[in-house]
Amino acid sequence: MFSSTHKIYLLKLLLCSNIYLIIFFQLLLDNGLSSNEIVNAISFGTICMLVGDILSSLFADSFGPKKIILTAALVQALSVYLLPKCSSFEQLLAIEFLIGISFPTIYGSDSKWLKHICSKDKYSEKKNQSVFWLSQFASALIGCLLLGYPIIACYLSMCLYLIGFFICLQLPDVPSNLATNYLFNFKLIVEWIFKENKIKSILFYGSIMGILNSYSWLLQYYVTKDYAKVPIVFAIIQVIGAGLSLTGSLLSKKQINRGYLLHMVYGVMGFYLYYTFSSTVFALWLSIGLGLLLRGMLSVVARNSLLSNYHAQQPIASLIFTLTGTARIVQAITLYIISFLALHN
Repeated sequence: MFSSTHKIYLLKLLLCSNIYLIIFFQLLLDNGLSSNEIVNAISFGTICMLVGDILSSLFADSFGPKKIILTAALVQALSVYLLPKCSSFEQLLAIEFLIGISFPTIYGSDSKWLKHICSKDKYSEKKNQSVFWLSQFASALIGCLLLGYPIIACYLSMCLYLIGFFICLQLPDVPSNLATNYLFNFKLIVEWIFKENKIKSILFYGSIMGILNSYSWLLQYYVTKDYAKVPIVFAIIQVIGAGLSLTGSLLSKKQINRGYLLHMVYGVMGFYLYYTFSSTVFALWLSIGLGLLLRGMLSVVARNSLLSNYHAQQPIASLIFTLTGTARIVQAITLYIISFLALHN
């Protein structure tokens, strides 16, 4: 009925969904946590994602992606099941740990799967990233319909992750013998990445991705702070934000001039800094809007740049980890800076 390729895209759609995210801030604020506690916990979760990235990428490259994704789907379901019960900073840190070690698993494993199953499709990675942003857009739309029902939003997310678990069961794994040369051989993987002369591209794209990824949390922070009591406005802004990233991924090209990209990122950051010191609301929302648009575009460009000319026998998941790991570190630093600026604004 569905090909393996379509099942991978469907799995990505489900495991990358985050319907609960729309109500994340408001739910935790209602449970007694402060905005700064939430932002700091998110930063902690971002660092935990580095651990999840390392373990899942090494495992996927050594034994195939299926087993680690099956495990991660169950942990994802558990984390959102616990979220409505969270009422303290310590509990939130524990939940962010579960989120951190499970949610990154699909991000490198899916590319390895696609390289194995549909290696001749040169547009598979663009489709893959468009599916991700479609998942984010659908999550925002559904989440907004459940604004008044945070527990249902969390349990619906849990059900989607469990459905993803059963879809994953039906997929053929990438045979582990394809990756025996890299069987938990971290040194060999690092040598391969440096040999392929990808480290400069990883640092460049990873740093920019980390900055732009922070804008999704900026959106959540300010829309909850300013419009949580106006549900219609809150919902419209959430859907527009997800739509901008989806649009960016659809408009992306295989390559983009790095100097031009840097100037756009500087402009986005400049608008936010201008808002920080002038409190000009237009500058804030212009910064967030452009940041989300560029975020969607860069997700496609970065992967196309790094994954071209590689095949499933190579440690693709680990290569993606170095990209997303760099982005996680930069995102965590960016969020701490934003938290500091918000505290003193």
